[in-house]
Amino acid sequence: MMPAHSLARRLTMTSASCPLWSQISRMHCNRLVKSQKLRYSATSSQRTEEPATDTRPTLEIPTRVHREPTSILRALADTVNYDPTFTSGMPLIDDPDMHQPSRHFAKMFVLSEASGKGVAEHMASTFSQYLQHDKSAPTVEAFTPKTLLAVDTEEALKERLDLDMVKDARSIYSNMIAEGKSISPEIKLQYLDALCRFNSKDEDYYKTMPEKYFFSEEQDHWRPIPEVTELFEELRSTHPQAYISMICGMCSYKNHREAHDLYLQGQEEGILFPIDVHNHILSGLVGLFSNIETIKEEVEKILVYLENNGIRPNLQTFNNILCQLKLLPPYTDRYSYSLKLLSEMRCCHIDPSPATYYHLLQMVYRTQHPRYSDLLSYTVDELSKQKPILVQDAEDNKYFLMAMAAARQTNDVDLAKRLYKLAWRGCNKALLGSELERYRFHNYYLLTLIASEPIDTIMEAYNDLVPRVYIPESKSWKALYEAIELYDGYQYVPQIYQDLKFYNSLPHNNQSTLLSKLLAPKHAKPEILQLLAEVADDMYNLSLSDLSPHNVNIMTADVYSNFIQLALNMDDVDKAYDWFMKYRSANHMKRNLEKSTSLVQLAEKLFTSEKYEETLTVLQALADLNFQEDITKITEKCSFPEDYKERVELLNPNSAQDSSRKNFRRQNTDL
Repeated sequence: MMPAHSLARRLTMTSASCPLWSQISRMHCNRLVKSQKLRYSATSSQRTEEPATDTRPTLEIPTRVHREPTSILRALADTVNYDPTFTSGMPLIDDPDMHQPSRHFAKMFVLSEASGKGVAEHMASTFSQYLQHDKSAPTVEAFTPKTLLAVDTEEALKERLDLDMVKDARSIYSNMIAEGKSISPEIKLQYLDALCRFNSKDEDYYKTMPEKYFFSEEQDHWRPIPEVTELFEELRSTHPQAYISMICGMCSYKNHREAHDLYLQGQEEGILFPIDVHNHILSGLVGLFSNIETIKEEVEKILVYLENNGIRPNLQTFNNILCQLKLLPPYTDRYSYSLKLLSEMRCCHIDPSPATYYHLLQMVYRTQHPRYSDLLSYTVDELSKQKPILVQDAEDNKYFLMAMAAARQTNDVDLAKRLYKLAWRGCNKALLGSELERYRFHNYYLLTLIASEPIDTIMEAYNDLVPRVYIPESKSWKALYEAIELYDGYQYVPQIYQDLKFYNSLPHNNQSTLLSKLLAPKHAKPEILQLLAEVADDMYNLSLSDLSPHNVNIMTADVYSNFIQLALNMDDVDKAYDWFMKYRSANHMKRNLEKSTSLVQLAEKLFTSEKYEETLTVLQALADLNFQEDITKITEKCSFPEDYKERVELLNPNSAQDSSRKNFRRQNTDL
């Protein structure tokens, strides 16, 4: 409806021309104004009757949460997924040149790393005025190491012992004894335990573990220390913990004989040892007893002692027994006795770990045991039930390599696939061991597949491993090439070439020659041959891009020969002759050709194309390489024009001998 004032204005403008209309318009205008006023007043009265409500959201101030100094760092850490399995099991994803395919490469890598660290530390200490980088920057007070006490007190001694600073602890202890200061028995026990743990090792042993592992000439043996003997004699009567430290320390350093004597003395004195002490004693039974019957009696004696005293055996107890049994000769009944121990573990509700099965497999490995395959399958089935497989033993990381080696020996493809799937499930890949052990595991897996599976299955596994996880060794490359030839999988050759090029492996171990044999298949589709021709061109350009001694070795005489054969298979005689001329220009490769098949076919193709000059050039190359029989066969098969016959006779050894005889007879006749 139009507002009253607008309608009144219009009616007023219209009524100016008619008085009657003016009177009617005034009456109508008054009615409209009254009705509008009544309507607005009713609306306003209804609004005033409604209670006033505030629809705005209320602001609630949260209570203050107590934050620690590291709360911000922890919140930032939660935004990043942490993978404890070393970059998701892909150690080569960033730098493939860091792989260690053998123990020799691992030793060289560790030596180079240690040398680099030593040089860096020397430079930093020599030029400290210039090299002032702070590794801990930005400094966080919560993570800043506290300043150590500089006085010879009991608090300073305990501080060093808590940090495993044995050298400083021995110095403080000696000064306190010389000054006549008293030391509590608890601190003496802690000091004795530290001396037993670091008996023949310094405190930096675990910081330089790789160097010690590869280059340490001295083996770890128990070294008698006067302080250890004095502390033990002082504390043995009042503190049974001294026996525990001595026995565990001696067993750790292969001094099982004296440890066993202390173990028996402690039992005679009524000391109830914890399970760790019994486990250490069980770890050296073979060093104490050589007869399996005696070992069985000792094991049963210890197990009965544990049961009578209410001490529950754990996983390490049975693993140590199995580890000792595998050291016995194979003609003993160690395997049947081990199965009894496995049943005893089940009765104690102890789940075997990978190390348990590793010891069992070692007993039957290379012995052709009739239940060998059944045992392998059983171990995989049992470990598949554990989700995830927890690391409970120091030798748990040896199972997968042992089982995969067994699958390789028995050529059990299904078992190898199950092992690989189990190893890559969740965090189980952390159990693959060191870099060298992971490399061997994947190498065994790939070789097992190559021996029995079709090429598509092999390359599917190859794509999963290469190049992020594993780089094949020369033996594996050769086996892969043979599988490609067997199954006509030449479509995968460009991919393999790119991987070899990426690793810079073509100049080494005759890889370029082995790969070039795949570039000359006898029966292949034209599109496959075209891809192989592109690989050949790229390989030649690679040898020219870098004239280092390694890259020069890429283009050997056999490589050129295979390239010639590839061009002949494509019916491209000009390209084949072009490869031949490149081979002729490589003077250092002229006399290294093993087979003349490609050159003979090239000569025949050129003769068929009536390219006689090029044919003679190829025949001259065959003569330089001493392939005289091939030249004879070609000259007998091919009839050259009269202009070329004399030159052909000079290349043919039989014709050359006949001509020399005729010349000799003519000279004698003239005389």
